[in-house]
Amino acid sequence: MRRKFHEGIQAVPQEEQLTCASQKGLEYCDRLFALERDYTKLTLEERRVKRLEQSKAITDALFAWGLPPCPSQIGPRKVTALCP
Repeated sequence: MRRKFHEGIQAVPQEEQLTCASQKGLEYCDRLFALERDYTKLTLEERRVKRLEQSKAITDALFAWGLPPCPSQIGPRKVTALCP
């Protein structure tokens, strides 16, 4: 996912790169990667707890920002596969 955001940034003119939507997605991913670097010396159980405490909020914000409101209406059926 991070790679796709990076590619999206590269696809816009340089003067728009810091304000494009892909930049926001990349920032969410970078925050998650930074937390994971902090977790490297923790046990598996400690990592799990930290992810629930810290990473989950960022992940929830990323998906709330990047996905349409659920359920979305597409044709005669509702698409809810990505909805919580």
